[in-house]
Amino acid sequence: MEDYIKTFLEDRKITEDLWEKRSSEIGNSKFDSDIFYNDEYSYLCLNAKKYTYEQALEEAKVNHYRFVVKSFVRHRYGNIDGDPCSVWFCGDDEYSNNCVPVWTLTDDDCYGIGLEKKEATDD
Repeated sequence: MEDYIKTFLEDRKITEDLWEKRSSEIGNSKFDSDIFYNDEYSYLCLNAKKYTYEQALEEAKVNHYRFVVKSFVRHRYGNIDGDPCSVWFCGDDEYSNNCVPVWTLTDDDCYGIGLEKKEATDD
């Protein structure tokens, strides 16, 4: 478990460093905000160029999310369930030239590891 936590924290540090670098480089993007779903959690992503950290915290409180973390969304073309599509994808490892830094609001407990000071609520 300690190895998992150490690896997770190292990966988060790399993501945050890239996020900071990409935030200063990127211009305006068409992405504003969107909700992404997986099997267990939903993630509300807000464009970091259009929303401040304080606005993201306020939105997290209103929508009952526990954590606000730095992440990326990326526009991609592909297939979902066999149908061609053009959509935004959210993820920690979505950094590239066509990615957008976002504030990700989530209840996913893995983001609480080492980030307790960033909890959005006082649960």
